[in-house]
Amino acid sequence: ALIAVANGALLTMIMASRLTFGMAREGLLPAVMGSVLPPGGSISFF
Repeated sequence: ALIAVANGALLTMIMASRLTFGMAREGLLPAVMGSVLPPGGSISFF
């Protein structure tokens, strides 16, 4: 059961970052939240 809870938390964190990124790309959030870092293409808005 503990593994399921940890997996759910990880999934929620990943989903939240991808949702924020997608909404910024569609213009629903500020554009800075849709930017990525050049080396690996990871999301960067902090």
